[in-house]
Amino acid sequence: MVKKQALFMLLAASALSGCTHLSLEARHNAAVGVALPAALSERVIPAGIFNLTVWERVNKPDAPADVYIEGDGLAWLGTHQKSLNPTPPEPMTLRLAAKDKADNVIYMARPCQYTGWNGGGVCPDTYWTNGR
Repeated sequence: MVKKQALFMLLAASALSGCTHLSLEARHNAAVGVALPAALSERVIPAGIFNLTVWERVNKPDAPADVYIEGDGLAWLGTHQKSLNPTPPEPMTLRLAAKDKADNVIYMARPCQYTGWNGGGVCPDTYWTNGR
């Protein structure tokens, strides 16, 4: 039994480590693949020094909206190893928003996820690691 558990953990770890190496473009494409079939439109909102990526479906502007805010994404690769980009390799929160049948659904990525910042390029890692 212990051997089966060890094998399972080894396979799971190798599968998960493959996800962490996805390029930013691949992560964005995965998100688009989730959002488009759910009629969620992408928008980038300038917010101070950041650009915030939002996918939204707003059919009734005067009605309440269900809002989904992304988690940390891929902030760390290990206990002391920062990732190069915090964009989630698996857009789970976006998947939840895509399943929501409400008239107004808004998914908001956290700063530095998907689009970087207004300074151009990738955000400094302090914004998704020790400086938050």
